[in-house]
Amino acid sequence: QGAGCRQQLRALQNGASLFATSRDPTLPMADGPWPGTGATLAAVETASGVRAETAGKPARRLFDQAKDLIAGADRVAMVGDRIASDIEGGRRAGLTTILVLTGDCTREEAESAKPPPDYVIDDLGGLLS
Repeated sequence: QGAGCRQQLRALQNGASLFATSRDPTLPMADGPWPGTGATLAAVETASGVRAETAGKPARRLFDQAKDLIAGADRVAMVGDRIASDIEGGRRAGLTTILVLTGDCTREEAESAKPPPDYVIDDLGGLLS
């Protein structure tokens, strides 16, 4: 992060805009979670005092564009493994939400979420049943 963050900070001090794809704090990896986009973004925002505009989940704009592309589809749902971004974004867009338990969320966390996902499945194979 060191050199890259310094360059980003300088660019922001010189008037650059700050955009990010997401605020996900971690990235699920085979050997356990790694710092995600949100972790790096938090460092840059804190150092610069600039709040990034995010274009990814749960931003409504992303979902609206996707819905336009698939207009006329019989059944549409947001399938994801993160409540704060995937499921919340789908909920904001008025979609059925399906949480897959292959990320960093447990069934108990899904059930206690306010509001909870519409469906919770163990893996993507659950979409076929």
